[in-house]
Amino acid sequence: MEIDFGKKGTEYDYETQFFGFTPESFVDGVYNAVNDYVGDCIQELENVIKSEESEKMIKGFYKSIDAAFDRFEVYVKNNIFKIPANILLPEDKKYIIQLLQHKMTMSIAAKCERRVHHKHQCTVEDEKQIDEELKELERKIKAAKYVNAALRQEVKDLDSAQEQLDNFENHIDAVQKAFEGNGGDEVYLYTTIVY
Repeated sequence: MEIDFGKKGTEYDYETQFFGFTPESFVDGVYNAVNDYVGDCIQELENVIKSEESEKMIKGFYKSIDAAFDRFEVYVKNNIFKIPANILLPEDKKYIIQLLQHKMTMSIAAKCERRVHHKHQCTVEDEKQIDEELKELERKIKAAKYVNAALRQEVKDLDSAQEQLDNFENHIDAVQKAFEGNGGDEVYLYTTIVY
């Protein structure tokens, strides 16, 4: 049984397997939550302001939120939920190690069988082949070490991304509190959102 890393399913299958949810559902959930907050804020604002200017502001507000979330969606999908091709999930890593161990065992067993049939004679060619296989195993060990280092870096990157998301959430909370704390002042809300 071999792993086909070139096989492509749905674009984010691997990411979905790793995180337990699709990046699309995450973005949609955040988008819906923000829209719910915005809807609540706008409803309160409508109660306070009843004019044509408020309708223009509401449309502009939703337009700017949609544009910001378009950028947010692209960023999240490309920088947070995109697992690079060189990253293995823990369950795949175990399988690769088992596969390498099996291949190595089979290779050694085949060599032993050949030697028994040749009355324990080992030719220079056999030694060269064994040396090449050892070099290949060393290369695979180095590749595994690289994968481990890349995984550690990915964890650091994800921690950084989580910190950015937490900051974004704090900013949204601050905007909501500022809106609630200023009695729905339209100008104050606009300047808070812009800055």
